[in-house]
Amino acid sequence: MGMDRNQVIGIILLVAMFIGWTMWSSTKENATLGSNVTDTTQVQAPVALENSEDLKATVDTNAENTVSRPEAKTLTISTKELEVVLSSEGGKIKQVTLLNWTDYKNDTLILMDEKSANYRLFGDTKKSGDVDLMASLYSTEATSTVVKEGDSTLVKFSYRTDSGALIEQIYTFKGTGYTIGYQLLIDGFSKEFASGDLKWKWEGKMKRFEKSFKDSEQLCTINYFDVDKDFDDIGTGNSDEELDVDLKWFSLKQRFFNIGFITEDRFKKARFETVVLRDDSNHVNTVSAEVLIPTNGDAYKGNFLFFFGPNDIPVVAAVTEGYENNVYLGWPIFSVINRWVVIPIFNFLEGYTHNYGLIIFILVIIIKMLLFPIAYRSYLSMAKMKVLKPELDEIKEKLNGDQQKFQLESMALYREVGVNPLSGCIPVVLQMPILLALFRFFPSAIHLRHESFLWANDLSTYDDIISWGFELPLIGMSHLSIFTLLMTASQIVYTYYNNQINVQANNQMKYIGYVMPVMFLFILNSFSSGLTYYYFISNLITITQQLVATKFIDKEKLKVVMDANRKKKATEAKAGASKKSGFQQRLEEAMKAQQEKRKQ
Repeated sequence: MGMDRNQVIGIILLVAMFIGWTMWSSTKENATLGSNVTDTTQVQAPVALENSEDLKATVDTNAENTVSRPEAKTLTISTKELEVVLSSEGGKIKQVTLLNWTDYKNDTLILMDEKSANYRLFGDTKKSGDVDLMASLYSTEATSTVVKEGDSTLVKFSYRTDSGALIEQIYTFKGTGYTIGYQLLIDGFSKEFASGDLKWKWEGKMKRFEKSFKDSEQLCTINYFDVDKDFDDIGTGNSDEELDVDLKWFSLKQRFFNIGFITEDRFKKARFETVVLRDDSNHVNTVSAEVLIPTNGDAYKGNFLFFFGPNDIPVVAAVTEGYENNVYLGWPIFSVINRWVVIPIFNFLEGYTHNYGLIIFILVIIIKMLLFPIAYRSYLSMAKMKVLKPELDEIKEKLNGDQQKFQLESMALYREVGVNPLSGCIPVVLQMPILLALFRFFPSAIHLRHESFLWANDLSTYDDIISWGFELPLIGMSHLSIFTLLMTASQIVYTYYNNQINVQANNQMKYIGYVMPVMFLFILNSFSSGLTYYYFISNLITITQQLVATKFIDKEKLKVVMDANRKKKATEAKAGASKKSGFQQRLEEAMKAQQEKRKQ
């Protein structure tokens, strides 16, 4: 049966379509796993980490010449606080710059870049096993832009695998703030992946941003916060930890800055590690953070948050629950004092002046005024002891230097006149939590960073106008902090004056009183100059308070009161009503036991 003209044309078209289909199928099978969503450019699928070098180019086996892989697209998003560089190679952040901060060299602070940090996302694929999903070239229609205050913008990276799974990474930028929204979408999850967990891994180095390398090293760690609202860290130095608890966030924390990754759901089976770098002056340590991201359903949707910013309490407190713990303020008791006493006063003063040397000076005065009622009891106790000094000297001379008997008889004298020898120590002990709280406050006070006062050009670190360029043997000092030297000198003056009015202190205790300030000279020499300046001013005010209190405390009235107590005790003793306090009894019994043991 003959064919008409239309049939011939139809057969020719069918043959042409078949040939075209065959060629297209062959090309697809010889290409990589998938193609981009928004265009037809072929890109390579996720590959295992050890094969990442194979991603450099893609070859079309049906073409006569090699076809180079399309170049990755780089774009920059700028906000008021951040400048973020993203790349379609992996669809991830390559560099983050904090626009309003500088490092110790006064260069713009680049918190992370490709040389110092890299994060990857692994999935257990059915065809190739564990594969880096960020080793592929994603497509995006986004372009570089500046996000104004009050506005926001989205950057979406898309990738489709040969199995039909669609992977999208969506970044959300606001015009202000240090957070970046991150959404991971995988449509057709079960088509591509065998396991329901994804593995997110961060590897890199913590860059050095502060002048004191030692301070930077000691305050670098990885913090984490679990679903039960417990906060912890893995420790500093060479540390590692594996966790079975589910987490809400973790952060790579330095002294004044941190990089955080927060989930809306949970992370599980985390592994963290830090290793100190001894021979790298530009980096403090290496870090590795690895967590599992659980998924469910064929259409996975995960919401996350990146944080790139300063350890400033108002900033970090607004990020998510528990994130303010990235500002370390000491043990709970010291943290409470800092949060509810020191920081509110500091912030109040900051509202009137940004001369931080003046702020610290006024802070000392306010705290000293608050503590003066407690300190006054100590000065009063010293005055009482000075009134008793002639009698104590007579007892000592009578006993010919027998320290044990002297202590027993002096205790009897104290009981007669109604004086508690420890009452002068109690106020000092009560003041210690505030002193120790300030010891933790100043190293974490980011507002002091790069703020100058007098000869110190940065109150957050040591002032080293006296420097000799090399470390001295044994003590390891390469500079001398002037504020630390002044603090030491003022402490020695205070010790000298205190020894003149403290009749209880023996020669050995007086000697130790001079040794301690010298020891602190070496210990605090590389600490924050804001801290040692605070202690220096505090010592000066303490000496002034003691001088004024000693002058205005009427010792004659104290003597009258103590004589009245002596008479009262004597009357009670005659009537058989005299009774020692439990503490006095235990103290005397202990001293007698010690004396008997010494005799034996």
